[in-house]
Amino acid sequence: MSKYRYLDNLIYSYFNQDSDLDGDTMDDLVNAFRSSSSEQEKKSLIKDIQDFQSDNTDMMEQVFSEKYGFDVDPALWGHTAQSFLEELLRLLK
Repeated sequence: MSKYRYLDNLIYSYFNQDSDLDGDTMDDLVNAFRSSSSEQEKKSLIKDIQDFQSDNTDMMEQVFSEKYGFDVDPALWGHTAQSFLEELLRLLK
């Protein structure tokens, strides 16, 4: 089981290659997640994002790409991995 279960779920379920089915913007995709998730799941996702950031500070781009690169490329959303995660946190709060 992955250490970042809720972040994995968000990326694999909402930011995958078929993400356009849930929306065109990060805001749309996060709202799709929010509408189908409990408050506890939202809190757990926020914690996963924060843990991922603190665990991978020095190699964020590489680790993010290795883990999620098949499903999401932050550059396509106008972000680095770090700013992508920061934007997710902002949208979740």
